[in-house]
Amino acid sequence: MSKRSKILANSATKLAVSPHKGEADFDFQLCVKRNADRAAKGTTRERQLLNRNKLVSACCNDYKSHFTAIYGKTDLLPHDIYNRINDEVDKFLQAQFNRVNLSNALSLRRGFYHNFRGLEVTERITILGENKLELKEQLFGCNMFIEAANKRLNDLMQKPTPNFDLEKQTRERIAQLEITRKYIMTEMERQEQLIKDALLEKEEKKKQRKRNVKPKLVVLPTPPPEGTIVPASSEPPKPPVE
Repeated sequence: MSKRSKILANSATKLAVSPHKGEADFDFQLCVKRNADRAAKGTTRERQLLNRNKLVSACCNDYKSHFTAIYGKTDLLPHDIYNRINDEVDKFLQAQFNRVNLSNALSLRRGFYHNFRGLEVTERITILGENKLELKEQLFGCNMFIEAANKRLNDLMQKPTPNFDLEKQTRERIAQLEITRKYIMTEMERQEQLIKDALLEKEEKKKQRKRNVKPKLVVLPTPPPEGTIVPASSEPPKPPVE
């Protein structure tokens, strides 16, 4: 068996045991998200690549790497597969752009950017949006800020040349974050107590309704006194039921 035949055989084996049983089962949405995600550091929650050309190219390479027994690195994908990747990339990009809208937009910034590789100066546009978060997410973010601020303070204190102004600002920042965290935790406890009180009130109302339900009384006919002659019914007797 030649070297190329061995490579193709190994690729076919990997394809057979992979979760993707065939091209029809390939998850294009997951492929786009996987290639768009970038490592987030510090208090950054999410970073994504939104350059359409780079994202389409990365998804095409990812698709071919899943089916190495069919496509080589330099092979072109069929038109239907390539168009499907383009459509999924466009849907993904539009969904990210929609995160900033009329309800949460705060500001817009335009600035010059020096592109040394292209030997040109371009314009970059940044649109800033802000979303409200649930209390649990706020507490998580506040803890991240406090952890980062404490790390920065330790780094400042270990420097041979002290910077008292920066240390003071960092301590003030930590104090403000601690106040915010305490308020968030107090608000979470208050809301949890309100939920418990509402559940208890609901149970009390159920019990009250059960106590207020009166039993149905069955009124029996009063028998006539002894010696009273009961007149016969004027209705004709009913025929017997066969």
